[in-house]
Amino acid sequence: MGAIAPHQEADAPDRIVFSYLFNLTSENFGSIVNTLRTLKRYTDNMDKNHIKRIAAARRYRSNMNANIYEIFNSIQGEGIYVGTRQVFVRFCGCQLSCEYCDTKEARSAVKQCRIDCRYIDNPLDINTAIDAINCLWTPSTRSISLTGGEPLLHIDFIKELAEDVPKLYLETNAGFPEYAKDVADQIEIAACDIKLPEHRATDDYPRLLDAELQTVEIFHSRGVETFVKIIVLPETTEKSIGSAVLGIKSIDDSIPLVLQPVTQVNIDVRQLLDLMDFAGSHLSNVRMIPQLHRLLNIP
Repeated sequence: MGAIAPHQEADAPDRIVFSYLFNLTSENFGSIVNTLRTLKRYTDNMDKNHIKRIAAARRYRSNMNANIYEIFNSIQGEGIYVGTRQVFVRFCGCQLSCEYCDTKEARSAVKQCRIDCRYIDNPLDINTAIDAINCLWTPSTRSISLTGGEPLLHIDFIKELAEDVPKLYLETNAGFPEYAKDVADQIEIAACDIKLPEHRATDDYPRLLDAELQTVEIFHSRGVETFVKIIVLPETTEKSIGSAVLGIKSIDDSIPLVLQPVTQVNIDVRQLLDLMDFAGSHLSNVRMIPQLHRLLNIP
């Protein structure tokens, strides 16, 4: 059997596979393998035209909206997917007040959402957001980054968005395990940013850390590709990072941990290496990755 023709219906691949499976013989086994490979390419190549077709089919089905700070296309500058092209959807609102935060303007609601060079009144409806993602999608774009602020404050919007766009990459402070549980099935990759006492993100650090570790466990146990990111400050020590590292280990010591030096502050290289060694004595995948987008001076 040849490749799937572009004009075939969306459910045509399913019919093709089942017709072969019901007539399985040694002669056509190789053909079935080729068909499955074709199907993988078919699903992997969900480009902006695919998004546009789905969005058009669902048009006007919902009045869901959210306060969004900006939607733009750029390079992922943090974590294990650093260097990957993404469409970023930055939500407004955050329950924390980290001293090093580089998007403080997104902590609270704003009147307008920036989409590329345009400004649209908030709250932004789901159809406008989908159109923006479609317009900003490029051949090298691989996923949609849900960032903030704190995107888990907008789980209803995220769940509806997931019906229309592929591969959601969640960047979260992981402080809402109950919301993580509700949206886990819609997320493909979860980047969980665990805080340290010196980040001064909250007045109740033990409670926050417990919530963050619960969130990591929820995503990990539900099959979401999960990694943890921790910002390293000059005052960060093995003691201050210890509870987070041991907490990750108690879930699964193979969960990747990215230690990220805070940007525009000089941190001794020996300190960074010592922290890596400490974390590496408990976890099997520890990396030190600075913010690439800040080095490149891009959003």
